[in-house]
Amino acid sequence: MPEIFSSELKKILVSGNIPRVLYIILILFLAMSQTACKPEPIVLGFVGTLSGRYSQLGVSSRDGMILAVDEINRDGGIAGRTVEIVVRNDEGDPEMCVRQILELNNLGVAAILGPLTSNMEPAIREGLARGAFLLSPTVSTDKLTGLDDLFIRFNPVTASQSRTVNGLMREDGIKNVQILYDSSNAQYTEEVMKSFRTAYADDRHSILGEHSFHGLHKTDLESAVRKTLEDPPEAVLFISSGTDAALMAQLLRRSGFQGAFYGSEWTQTKELLTHGGGAVEGMKAVSPYFPDVSSTEITRFIDNYRTRFMVDPDFASYRSYETAWTLMQIIGELDATDPNRIKNAMVDRHYSGLQGDFYIDSFGDAHRSHGYAVVVDGQFEFYSYEEP
Repeated sequence: MPEIFSSELKKILVSGNIPRVLYIILILFLAMSQTACKPEPIVLGFVGTLSGRYSQLGVSSRDGMILAVDEINRDGGIAGRTVEIVVRNDEGDPEMCVRQILELNNLGVAAILGPLTSNMEPAIREGLARGAFLLSPTVSTDKLTGLDDLFIRFNPVTASQSRTVNGLMREDGIKNVQILYDSSNAQYTEEVMKSFRTAYADDRHSILGEHSFHGLHKTDLESAVRKTLEDPPEAVLFISSGTDAALMAQLLRRSGFQGAFYGSEWTQTKELLTHGGGAVEGMKAVSPYFPDVSSTEITRFIDNYRTRFMVDPDFASYRSYETAWTLMQIIGELDATDPNRIKNAMVDRHYSGLQGDFYIDSFGDAHRSHGYAVVVDGQFEFYSYEEP
């Protein structure tokens, strides 16, 4: 007999002094009552690009969120409530992204982690206008800076990474550079390029050329490389995915180019190593992810991520993990899932992250330092960087 009954009630039921039909009804009623007392789960949404050429950012971000939620649930959830994730693929298309945001919002999720790339800025604005609560681990466009809305990001603005690249090149004595940038994510790439141009170009440092390409068109990549070689620079700056940077680096090296390579934050992914081989050896790329192996927390994160997904984490994994943890921390503090209350509790606040402190200002914009990664023997070596 189910343990939901008291000993006295069991005696009455076993004695046969109650009709069988009432016995069944009572069992069902008490069982349903017990189920009704179980706390409802907290449901979070995720939207990112999970298919196609640029899916690695989305897959890494999704997996970072999954790891954070797994850990929370293993420790009992949030105030006894488990956390669930509803995942949606925006297919790299802003219109599809809007549809997925609205679908998640209609499902009643407490918050949505995503979108992930700056070219989704129109989709972010539309989602916000329709009442969605969005937290992005990786978007950095300046066009969403300083707005009082329900959008919170954990990545600093593009100008920050441009200053890091500028500093690295100046330290290395680079006097001239050519830029190759992906026009398919122009919201991000053109902002990085503009900020870099402002920081780098002066009487002693020049930009010899700026060449756009579309990552889905191989002929565009080849054309951009040919234009670069018409006036060979001391260095090339890739503002692109790791895949495209790797392919263009291969083409440049095969053509005899011996200059240095630098990359934006978007460039620093596993695909750069996988497809770049020896051509990208020594390349420096901006990275928000510079693991301090002496840190217990970062070591635990890396080990848990490797165990769960059988690959090393990248910057998107780290950012998404941190975003999800922060969100769940605030929900736990408030014991509430109201978007406005969460936002108000989250902003204008300092946090201790896996790799040092960061600050989310009153507009929901993150302020934190960038690091950089160097390709050494086919692997990334990470370093912190302090702006002069």
